[in-house]
Order: sequence, then structure tokens, then C-alpha cells
Amino acid sequence: MDDSLLSDIGLSFAERKVYLSLFELGPSTIGTIVQRTALQKSSAYFCLEKLISRGIVSYFVRNNSRVFDIESPLRIIDFLEKKKSALELQERKIRSTVVEFERKRKELRGSHCAKVFEGWDGLHVAFEDILESMGKGETYNVLGVTTVPGSKERFRRFIRQFHLKRASKGIVARIILSEDLIDSVGFDREQEPLTQVRYISRAYFTPAISNIYKDKVLFTVWDPPYAFQLESRELAASLRNYFSSMWKTSKTRKQLGGKKVARIRL
Repeated sequence: MDDSLLSDIGLSFAERKVYLSLFELGPSTIGTIVQRTALQKSSAYFCLEKLISRGIVSYFVRNNSRVFDIESPLRIIDFLEKKKSALELQERKIRSTVVEFERKRKELRGSHCAKVFEGWDGLHVAFEDILESMGKGETYNVLGVTTVPGSKERFRRFIRQFHLKRASKGIVARIILSEDLIDSVGFDREQEPLTQVRYISRAYFTPAISNIYKDKVLFTVWDPPYAFQLESRELAASLRNYFSSMWKTSKTRKQLGGKKVARIRL
């Protein structure tokens, strides 16, 4: 029998030695097991008790001595099923506890919570929160009337990977960009599923990009990579209303038609 199988189901090194010795020897007394495994008698007994509790070893009495033997190896499947059920129960308990911890955390910190993220690794954590916070069919809004960062290629890879993950989760994005980004950032976003892109005059320039989702707003600056997240129902609602007003006045690529703009390319 493959020793790794026994390891995968959680048997210790000593338990595996005892089980395999019984597998090879057949019904055996404690003395025979100790001789075969080179374990101390107390250790061998301890392992046998563990294996019996798992339902994969049993014993019977012969001549006033206990004789141990393995159960059908199919019992290992039964053991795995029980272990799986126990893990599922443990997962439900942990999830319930985590939800309660999160509720308490929000109570202790009040309705407003601010976080700062620095560098590309920090931005990765910040954008992962968008993916973790939102579900299929929900919409998040981006007001990005700003400039293209100096680190163009890294920015382009980073933001494309994020939007592909976002789309794969079924999250819808509505994005307002400056007209001069129509052939760069705008073009990239228009190729992605579940993405609506509109454009507005650069006169509405903002120094930071606003990502509005749930009760949070993530402000990002790309040179250098930096983000500030504020969790506030009131602020998120206010910016969402502002975004909706801007959305009504912004234009699609088709609506812009032949309008000449100074276009920035990546």
C-alpha cells in the first residue's frame, strides 16, 4: 500500500507504520506489532487506539490477548467522508465567527474608516478589495478624468489584469475618462466585457481617479503608485450621485464622432 495515501488522510509516521505492519502481517498481537515496527509498546498501543477511533483498525480477543487487524481499506473512504463533514462544519463555524468579528470591527471603528496603500503591491491589495467586496451583477463606477501615468506599460498591465478579473466575476464597470484618453485607456477598457466607457472634456480634470463601490471610495494616483480608501456611506452616496450626473453629460465614442481631440497614446 502507498504510504503517501495514509499520510494524505492525516496519519502520523508511527500510525502509518502500525497500519502497514497489520496490512502485511494480518491479525497480530501487540508483541508482534512492536517487533515489526520497532516502536515502544506504549507508543504502539497509542497508535492502535488512534487507528481504532478512526474506524480503520479493530481487534478481537483470543486466548485472553487482544488481536488487532485492519478493517477493509474501503473504510478509509468512510473516514474521509467523516473528516470532510467535520471540516465543513468547522468552516461554517469559522465563517460565522469571522462575520461577527467584522460586524464588531465596524462598530468599534464607527461608520468611517480610512486606509492608505503605497506602491504597486499596496495598489494590488486595494484593488483586490473591490473584487472581494462586490458580487455578480453589481456595478462600480470610475471617474478617471486624469493623466496617463509615466509608468505606462506597468499601469496598463496592472489595470487590464484587474478588469479581466472583475469581468470574470460578473461585476459591471461604468467608467468616465478624459476625451484625450480615448485611443489609449479608453480603447483598452472598451475591449473588456461588462464595461461601459464614456468620455468628457478635459476641463473636468481631477488629480486622482475615484473608484466608487459599495460604501467605499478608492482614490488612486499612479505617479507614484498611491491609493487612499475611505469607507463612508455618505461620501460614497454623494460621489455616486455626482458620477450619475456626469454620466448623463458624457459621450460615448460613437457620440464623439469626428470630434478632434489631442489624443494620448500608450
